[in-house]
Amino acid sequence: MAKETQWLKIQLLSVASGISFLGSAMTTWAVVLRDKDVAGASGVSLLFLCMLLPSVLLSPWAGLLADKYSTRTLMPPLLIVMSLCSFSLAMGWPAWWSYIALLISASANTGVNAAFSALLPSLAAKEDVPRASGLNSIATALGSLLAPAIGGTLVGTTGFHWPFIIDGVSFIVLTIAILLLRVNRSGVSTHEEGSLQALAGLKFVFQDKLIRSIVIL
Repeated sequence: MAKETQWLKIQLLSVASGISFLGSAMTTWAVVLRDKDVAGASGVSLLFLCMLLPSVLLSPWAGLLADKYSTRTLMPPLLIVMSLCSFSLAMGWPAWWSYIALLISASANTGVNAAFSALLPSLAAKEDVPRASGLNSIATALGSLLAPAIGGTLVGTTGFHWPFIIDGVSFIVLTIAILLLRVNRSGVSTHEEGSLQALAGLKFVFQDKLIRSIVIL
């Protein structure tokens, strides 16, 4: 943790993160509206599954990567992958590509979220960590809240192209913010025993049918 809270950097990162969440939520609405007639109800369910499943399955390993690698090593490449996936959705490729693009983007996003969650406390003094996290939560919540209205307006006036473009650009904005602000949480070369215990606990959860069902629900 920092000795002194770097509020300006936290505020700018929160704004960039909020823009990123705005773009991601717009993509969710746009891809569902675009593909619902072709994919049907089961296809739409599969779209949401592609967006949600990676966070369930990959979060433990994303956390380990966020611990092992520095912010500037891990986040920019993953954000560029997410940006390319969003741009590809704007290309008008066949509907089956939407599932692949969303699955890849959601997998990369799992690592981004883990790295970003680890970064914020490194910019704030111990007593200011809750405020810093709250500020970021407000920004991301606003982005998600405004997305349906903005996305719906864009789809109605310009078609499905621009929500995907804006989403791709939003990831580039967050990448640039990380690089220009020179924020970085250094990785650690070794993991404490607690990391291995966490993985063992996860293995136990998914081996027990009842507990696994509760966690998934």
